[in-house]
Amino acid sequence: MVRNPFNFHQVTRYSLDPKVVDLIGFCTKNPTPMLRSVPLLEEYGQYWFVSVTPYASDLEPYVPPVNVVIKSLIQLASLLPFGCVALRYDPVILTDVYTEEVHYKSFDSICRCLNGVLDTAVVSFIREYPKHQYTYPQLKTVPMDAKRRMIVNLTRIASGFGITLKLCGEEPSFFEDLPVTVGGCLTYELFEKVLGCSLRRERYQRIRNCDCLMGHDIGAYNSCLHMCRYCYANYLEEEVKAHARQHNVNSPLLIGELLPEDHVTSAKQSSWKTDQNSMF
Repeated sequence: MVRNPFNFHQVTRYSLDPKVVDLIGFCTKNPTPMLRSVPLLEEYGQYWFVSVTPYASDLEPYVPPVNVVIKSLIQLASLLPFGCVALRYDPVILTDVYTEEVHYKSFDSICRCLNGVLDTAVVSFIREYPKHQYTYPQLKTVPMDAKRRMIVNLTRIASGFGITLKLCGEEPSFFEDLPVTVGGCLTYELFEKVLGCSLRRERYQRIRNCDCLMGHDIGAYNSCLHMCRYCYANYLEEEVKAHARQHNVNSPLLIGELLPEDHVTSAKQSSWKTDQNSMF
């Protein structure tokens, strides 16, 4: 069950029955706590994004060190078919400390460690949100000329290790002349390859500048203890800690319990799989 972030007492109930859930997607900076559970999810298709970034505790105070995350990513990939785990190198932030050259060296080192482990890396650049004036006031967007230059160099590095680079959250027309995939990172084609079957084309929510499929998001704001300063989903550290204390493994909600005044409705769900097997 998931609370509507804009209407606290509006709750949506989602079924986790494999008959209506074709695939579960995960995004994480630390897959270690989930490794033991991956085999328990074999009834579902799985696709994982694991973020590995070069930032220290100044930006990511509670994220494990890069070498620890990479080791965990490799363990995760060993539990799944090839192609079900992708690297996210994001958000790209430029500062006096984290320069373009630092990013190139870091990305090369990460790709070198993951050579043969995965085939896809997704890059996105930092975006400013209103909350950043409180959590990260010195944050600056990356200029367009730097974005284009970095995409060219990051693509070159990735291709040297057999990794395809995909761009996330940018206007495709600004980059379609560059050697980078701009058609989305969670597409029909990707899911059909992962699931090994065709999917019927459904209408789906489309984010601006993004062809990714939008399923059902069962996360919650202010619930991640990594407390990255650039994160758009966390606002106040004390609120995050308070929410963590309210977590109950026996509750259908990620945070807290159902209340008498909650209005619960069931989501409309059905499988998108067809009977046609994919040639892949």
